[in-house]
Amino acid sequence: MACVARSMAEQAFALTYNCFDKDEDDEGTEQTEKFLQAENLYQSAIRIGNAVAQAREKMTWSFFRAFNNKRILSQYLTVSVHKYDEEVKEKITTNLDKTIAGFAEVLRQEHTPLYKAQALVYMRCVMSRTEHAVQHMYLQDLQIDITRSKEEVTAFLQVWPVKYAIDLVKNNHRVLNTMALALKSENAAEAEATIQVSLKTESDPNINWYGYLLKGELALEKYKRTTKEHPQSKGDPDNIELLNSSISNLKTCLEGMKSSRNYNVLGEAIMKLAFSKSCTVLHTDDNRETEANTQLTQALHCFNEALKKDHGARHPTTHSLRAECLKHLGEEKQAVESWKRAVELDRESTTYWGNIKSLLAMLLNQCREVKDAKVRQPAVAETAFFLRVALSKYHLVSNKFLPKLVKQFPEQFLQTADYFKTTNDFTMARRVLDYVNQVSQTFRWPPPLNQEIKERRRRIEQEVDECEEAIKMQEPGSMEHEQTAASDVSKKGAIGGEVLEERLPATEEQKEYMPPEVENAKNAKGFDYDFFVIHSAKDAEWVNYTLLSKLEGEHYLKGCIADRDFQLGKYVLDNITAAIKKSAKVLIIITPDLVQSKWCKHEMKEALHAKVEEGTESVIPILLMDCEVPNELKNITYLDARKHFDWEHLLRDIQQ
Repeated sequence: MACVARSMAEQAFALTYNCFDKDEDDEGTEQTEKFLQAENLYQSAIRIGNAVAQAREKMTWSFFRAFNNKRILSQYLTVSVHKYDEEVKEKITTNLDKTIAGFAEVLRQEHTPLYKAQALVYMRCVMSRTEHAVQHMYLQDLQIDITRSKEEVTAFLQVWPVKYAIDLVKNNHRVLNTMALALKSENAAEAEATIQVSLKTESDPNINWYGYLLKGELALEKYKRTTKEHPQSKGDPDNIELLNSSISNLKTCLEGMKSSRNYNVLGEAIMKLAFSKSCTVLHTDDNRETEANTQLTQALHCFNEALKKDHGARHPTTHSLRAECLKHLGEEKQAVESWKRAVELDRESTTYWGNIKSLLAMLLNQCREVKDAKVRQPAVAETAFFLRVALSKYHLVSNKFLPKLVKQFPEQFLQTADYFKTTNDFTMARRVLDYVNQVSQTFRWPPPLNQEIKERRRRIEQEVDECEEAIKMQEPGSMEHEQTAASDVSKKGAIGGEVLEERLPATEEQKEYMPPEVENAKNAKGFDYDFFVIHSAKDAEWVNYTLLSKLEGEHYLKGCIADRDFQLGKYVLDNITAAIKKSAKVLIIITPDLVQSKWCKHEMKEALHAKVEEGTESVIPILLMDCEVPNELKNITYLDARKHFDWEHLLRDIQQ
C-alpha cells in the first residue's frame, strides 16, 4: 500500500511540474486538466498511505498537494478575466480554501523547516494575488467570500512572519531562491532581503546563478516601476545605478548559466540603460557612434543569443524586445519581422495588445511613408492581413488600441478597407469603415483632411454596397465561384478530362496587392525558384504576407506562387508542373481547406511524382492548423507549425 501511495504521489508531482516546463506548449484547459488529475492522485496517495506511510512523507505529499491547488487557483483567476460566472467563482473560493488549508497543515507539523518556510511564503502570496485579482475585477461578492481566508492567513503571519521563514532556511540558497521568486511580485523589499541571504550563503555563480538572476530582475523591475510613476526620472543617478546594478548581476548570472531567459533579461536592462539617456542621437556630428548606440547594439546581441538558446524563439517577449531595439537602431524592416513573430506567438484572445499595436503602427506608417503605388499596395495588403489578425486574435481588447490608430492613420485605414473590398471581403471592409465612422463621431481631423476622409469613406461604402448587390444578382454557383475563387472545370488534354476544383487567377486589380518577387534565386543547383508553395486559396493571405514576407522579404529567397508567378494563357496544370520542375523545394501548407480541396490534392500528387527522383527531402509539408495529414504526406516528416512556427528549421531545410 505504501508503494502504491508513493507511486501516485510521484505521478501527481510529475503532472504538476510538467505543466510548467518552459519547453512545453500545453496551455489553458490542458494545464488545468493536468492539475486536476494531480489533485485526485494526491488525495488517493494520502488516503491509501495514511496508515502505512511515515509522517514526514505524508507531510511532503500535503505540501505539494497545496502547491498544486495554488496552481489550479491561478488558472481559474486567469479564466475569470475573460469569463466570470457562478461556476468560476465557486472554483476560485474552493481552491483558495484548499490551498490555505493545505499550507496551514504543513505549518502545524514539527521538524519541517524547508516546507514550513515555503508554505508561509506561498500562503501569503496566494492570498495577495487573489485579493489583487478580486479588486482588479471589482467583484464585491467574491471579495466577501475570501474574507475568512484572509483572516486565517493574517493570523498565521502574525505568529510566523516572512523573516521567520528566511531564518528557517538561511543556509539553503535553493529554497531561499524559490521563496524570493514567489515574493518578487508581492513584496519586492522582502524578496530582495531573501536574495541577499541566498547570495551570502552561496556566492559562486556556477552554483547560485539563479540568485544573481533574481537580484538583477528585482533591480530592473524597481527601475521600471519608478520611471513609470515618474517618467522624467529616467536619467536620475539613483535610477541609473539601479540599471547598472541589474546589468552587473545579470552578467554574473551568465557566467553560471547562458540561457534564453538570462540573455533576454540582460538585453532588456541594457536597452533600458540606452533609453535612459538619448536614443534619438545614435551618432555624433562626425559620424561616431554614441554610447546609446553601443548599448543598443549590445542589447541586440543579447536578444539574438536568447533566440538561439533552449527554445528561446518560442517566447514572444524576446521577439518584442528585439523589435523595439531594432526600431531604435533604424532597422525598421527587421523590427516589423520581429513583431510579426511576437504576434504569432501571442495566445489566442489575449488581453495583452502591445505586440499587435506596435506592429500595426509600423505597418500603417510604412503605408503612409511610401509614395510609389506599386510598393504601397503590397504594404496595404500586408497591413490589412494583420488588421484581420487584430480583430480575431485580440478581439477582447481591440477596442482599446484600434481607435487610437485610426486617429493617427485615417487614410491608411481607408486604404485597407479598399483592399478588403477589392478582395470581396465585405465583412472586413465594413468593420474597418465602422471604426473610422466611430472615431469621426468624437474626433475631428484638420478641415481639409476631415472632409476628404468623410468623402472617401462614403465612396467606399457605396462601392461595397454595389459589389454586394452585384453578387446577390448572380446565380448561387457564380456567387460561390466569386467568393471562394473555385469552380469545377474540365481541362481536356491537360488532365485527361478529369474534373477538378480550380481556383480562378487573381484579377489585375488584386495582383497590384501581391508582394513583389525576388529577382534571382539563391540555390546552387540551378533552379529558377528556391521554393514553390502549394496551398488552398483560402490561405493565400497567410502565404503572401507571412510566409513570403519572411522568406522573400527578409531572406531574399525566390518563391513561386500561383496568383503572382503563373504564366498567363497557359493551362493551370501545365503551370503547376513547370513550377515544380523549376523549384528546388516544394512547400505544402496543410490546413483543413487544403485537405478538402481536390485541386490541392492533385498538386500534391504532381509534386511528389515530379520530385521522386530527387528524394522526398525536396517536399516540405507544413502543418499550419489542426487537421488530418493527407495520406500522400504521412510518410514525410512535416514541420508542425500549429503552436510555434520554427522559421530557422524551415530556412535550413530550404537552403540545404
